[in-house]
Amino acid sequence: MRACLLSVLLLASLSVSEKSLAFQFGSGPNLLTNPSFENGLENWTVDDQNKVDWIVDYGFPPPNDHGLGAAVLFADGQISQCVFVFSDTLYTTAIWAFGGCADSSTLVRIDWYADGSCSTLAASDFTTIASESDTWKLTSRLIQSTSNAQSAQFQVVRTGACKEAIILDNAEFSDQIFGSTFEE
Repeated sequence: MRACLLSVLLLASLSVSEKSLAFQFGSGPNLLTNPSFENGLENWTVDDQNKVDWIVDYGFPPPNDHGLGAAVLFADGQISQCVFVFSDTLYTTAIWAFGGCADSSTLVRIDWYADGSCSTLAASDFTTIASESDTWKLTSRLIQSTSNAQSAQFQVVRTGACKEAIILDNAEFSDQIFGSTFEE
């Protein structure tokens, strides 16, 4: 009886070992429209036209950028977009920055809303943008939406005493995709 049971277990383990479980992780599509500022500031809400501008990519683009545009934020400038989101979902926020001050005067702020039009605030979260005066630098973070989130506002905000402009490009706000499959 033991030999028979051992044979069945060995056969079962051989048939399972022919397939392996593969986990997949990746980003979904970017939820932001015009994230690389190729069409100027189109689709971005600008808080004050005197504190935000658009330029050609400052003579050289950030890595992996194939476009020509970039946004410029001056002291107290702010740009934003409202997008639909899913509750309890993991998202990536990312943006390339050039220039500015070496302090924490520029933030990516995500406001989660309990409605689809970014009007009923549920919670906020933020990430300080790391920037340097002579190179492009990527700031990226995974962030979890709230349990009642239906929309989110992706914002880049300049605060503090820094008077130097910061140049922004290739903004990203995308959901993370997790999955598992059996592979032969």
